[in-house]
Amino acid sequence: MIKYITFAILIFPFLINSQAKLDNNVAVDFFGKTETINQVTKEAKLRAFYLNSNADSYVAMRAETLVKNQLPESEKELWKNYKIIASFQIKAMAKKGLFLKDSIQIKFKNYNAYKLIFKEKKSEKESAETLILYLNGITYIFIYSKVQSYDIKAKEKFFNSIKITNSENIKQIEKPYNYFTAFANMLAFGLLIFLIRWTIKREKKQ
Repeated sequence: MIKYITFAILIFPFLINSQAKLDNNVAVDFFGKTETINQVTKEAKLRAFYLNSNADSYVAMRAETLVKNQLPESEKELWKNYKIIASFQIKAMAKKGLFLKDSIQIKFKNYNAYKLIFKEKKSEKESAETLILYLNGITYIFIYSKVQSYDIKAKEKFFNSIKITNSENIKQIEKPYNYFTAFANMLAFGLLIFLIRWTIKREKKQ
């Protein structure tokens, strides 16, 4: 009996789903106890959670520039931003011996996202995957990578656990101010007020 209790105590930390809350909008589940990094420079603020084992590695990162960041005004501009962010990620992974195999523009939970798939230098087999999300001018990066083994089910479980809340307050694109549309809206609102007043006056006369 004591033998089983001891075994349960030893494996218990690895059976707990630990949710990492990157901020009020984004969270992700880790299958085990995570380590945390918080770093602030003059230009940016970084928060990262990671879990490393003998088998594989998981990372969730939030990077925010402290300079006021204007959102892109079109999807084309958004994808351009993604490619810039991806280029830094590709260089960082290359230093770890992981090289780009493919990059894909995807829809992730109704948001435009960017996926990077990596391989080892002498093999075409997948060895890591990165998901990049750009929301409200903040960059979120999620990484699953091989250490000794590449577990597709574990990878999918990690990415599928990403939660995006407060969707009504999240933007990826800031539409440019349209003076014609604004004028048309003001005109329509003015006509609406006029009709309401006219209707009230007519009702009073009757």
